[in-house]
Amino acid sequence: MHKPVNFVEIADWYKGLRSHAKSLEELKGRSVMVFSAIGNPSSFEQTLADVGLDIKEAIRYPDHHDYGMLEMQYIMERAIKENVGALITTAKDAVKIPTEFIYFDREVPLYVLNMEIQITSGRDLFQETIARSIKKETKNQ
Repeated sequence: MHKPVNFVEIADWYKGLRSHAKSLEELKGRSVMVFSAIGNPSSFEQTLADVGLDIKEAIRYPDHHDYGMLEMQYIMERAIKENVGALITTAKDAVKIPTEFIYFDREVPLYVLNMEIQITSGRDLFQETIARSIKKETKNQ
């Protein structure tokens, strides 16, 4: 299961700076716009709604979509028009945003939702499988 952790402004996220991350609580109640190009966008959107964000608009692209500057400008224009407090995307999408856009001054902040994986059942089996794989790989070297 995926568990939301925090929000990181995209330029900081690219630099690996997590010290300025915003807690889930800090954005709670804010109106946001989200965009993604993932296999199950409704799950991402539901996660954001579950942490208390008010999603004004969700823009969905096909899975594995690469963003261009024109698309990012369109997304920003939509965010400004909708008067949202933030744009939110996934880490998978963040790596596909043009570098030029990441470092532009933006009227609306763009955050990446940091997630972590939580094993909710089958933890012992998972750990045993990993241990066996490591042992097997070590033997083969």
